[in-house]
Amino acid sequence: MTGRVSGHTASIYMKTNRAGSADLLRARGVRKAGRGKNIRQRVRSPFPVRGVAVFLFILTAVLIGTFGLFARPGGSGIVEGVYVGPVYVGGMTIEEAREAIRTHVDGFSLTFTSPLGGASVLPPRGGQVRPLLSFETESALDQAFGIGRHSNILMAAASRLGASMFGKRIALPHSLDEELLDTLLHREMSDLIRPTREAGLRIVVDEDGNYHIEVVPERAGTEIDVDRLIRLARQRVETVSSEPIEVEISEHDPSIHVSDVEPLVSEAGPILERLPLDVSVQGESWTISRQTVASWLITSLQGDAGDDGVVLTLDRDKMRKYLESRGTSIHTEASDAVFRLEDGRVAEFIPSTEGRSLDLEASIELLTRLILEGSETGGEVAVLPITTVSPKTDTATSNPFGIREIIGVGETNFRGSPSNRRHNIAVGAATLNNILIPPGEEFSLIGALGEIDAAHGYLPELVIKETETIPEYGGGLCQIGSTAFRVALDSGLPITERRNHSYRVPYYERDGDGNYIGPGIDATIYDPAPDFKFINDTPAHILIRTAIDGNRLTFTFWGTDDGRTVEMSDVKVWNYQPPPETKYVKTTELPIGEEKCTESAHAGSNTAFTYTVTYADDEKKETEFVSYYRPWQAICMVGVDPSELEKEEAGEINPEMTDVDTAGVTGD
Repeated sequence: MTGRVSGHTASIYMKTNRAGSADLLRARGVRKAGRGKNIRQRVRSPFPVRGVAVFLFILTAVLIGTFGLFARPGGSGIVEGVYVGPVYVGGMTIEEAREAIRTHVDGFSLTFTSPLGGASVLPPRGGQVRPLLSFETESALDQAFGIGRHSNILMAAASRLGASMFGKRIALPHSLDEELLDTLLHREMSDLIRPTREAGLRIVVDEDGNYHIEVVPERAGTEIDVDRLIRLARQRVETVSSEPIEVEISEHDPSIHVSDVEPLVSEAGPILERLPLDVSVQGESWTISRQTVASWLITSLQGDAGDDGVVLTLDRDKMRKYLESRGTSIHTEASDAVFRLEDGRVAEFIPSTEGRSLDLEASIELLTRLILEGSETGGEVAVLPITTVSPKTDTATSNPFGIREIIGVGETNFRGSPSNRRHNIAVGAATLNNILIPPGEEFSLIGALGEIDAAHGYLPELVIKETETIPEYGGGLCQIGSTAFRVALDSGLPITERRNHSYRVPYYERDGDGNYIGPGIDATIYDPAPDFKFINDTPAHILIRTAIDGNRLTFTFWGTDDGRTVEMSDVKVWNYQPPPETKYVKTTELPIGEEKCTESAHAGSNTAFTYTVTYADDEKKETEFVSYYRPWQAICMVGVDPSELEKEEAGEINPEMTDVDTAGVTGD
């Protein structure tokens, strides 16, 4: 019983196991089925894995062998598969490759064949100083030899493998002078080029202005496309190819014919009859002759396509060249202003200037109208326009003091001055140059000049004081005073102190050009008095600029123009008085018997002029400057023996000389 039970139990167990398995499979569904599938795949996978492993092993061995082959250094040769230009240099040494390239390019030339027969070879053999083309082989050889020699072993191997399998071409550097090639092509093929000639007028004008007009017939032209030839030549050089380049010739028919031009002959005559033409620009003037305009007259198609027929016009290119040559004299470049301060004083001042030049296009239009159409009034002078260019930095923006323009100019002339006087004038002018006068300040000329002595550069001049002759420094500074007086007047500034000279001095009766203008516009100075003073009542600083040009002394005041205007009446002169007889003063400063006249004879007179300043608000201020000049005798010094002066002082000799009032002499 036990056995049956056991067997039964076993049987039940087996059934239950199968049933349980089925139920379990049903319970797990697809997931179980999936697992079963995976199990089956894993069972079948050992053969493909072994095949892949074998393939990878073989491939790795091949790659390692190939890498070992191409990673080895190349020695002294260029790797296989390398070209320089069209030349194969693989496996060659540098020297072998150089010779191979030289053999290929040696004697290389560009050949141009003409359809009319013959050929041109460029560059021509011999006599060609300027090279047309050249090849730079060394840099190409360096590149070729460097293939496969990279410091990175992987990159070196890849480079060698690539060159061996696919080839490596290195461009052969070259230089082609295309400008020279253009010149040579035009020279070599000049017989193939014939410009198209349009029908036109030939006008001949003789020296007397007589003219003859005739019609020139048209002629067809031929030309070659030089740009195409240069483009093809560039390709030949790049490939070092000797393949000939065929030259193509094209023909061009004229657009203007004799029948178009013949009616214009009657129009040309009246145009020539209106000539010559007077022209002016910026103060310069000249005449455009009939011969010149005859060379400008041409025939031209009117309209974009010539639909409006053929007309007479002027050659603008010839007119432009003509005007360019005439305009050089008025051309100036714009210049920037410079303003630099040092220790409160202007160390450098250069005002800006506008650039100017002849407006070529506007001038051509004006002349074309006047020549072809004439003027309404006849005999009109053609005033040619100019164009201006502003500087980058103008005077006004170069400084913070409101100095932007000239507000006044004063000039005197010191022709005939002795050397020491001229020297002192130059020192005084240099001292005043670039001084700034703030608005509202009273300017003192004596104060601005400072010490007048040898230490400050002045030289002595002999002057007479009473009956003595003594050297004093600064003789001639009254030229400075009189010039300052004139610039202050021209600027419209209020004069607060001015004294005329005691006698009329010729230096101060001239304008800047040296022309006589008469007495009355002078100012004397002498340290400490008399002084010359004025007030800067303008809204900005005034900058004093001085200059000497030959005998001309010029003072220029720069500042801001506030709209004031100045009027000066003519100087009235009256009460003429003749000068007294010459006075002689004995001196031991001169050699015995030598005579030196320090003063000339001057007639006395009274003068007056009216000075009127009108301000922007129409306010007027009027001042009358009255001067009295006493008659002045000529004063001459005579060199004598010292003993003669001793006898005169002892009363043994009567000098028979009168004292002289020397007020105003020193400094003149």
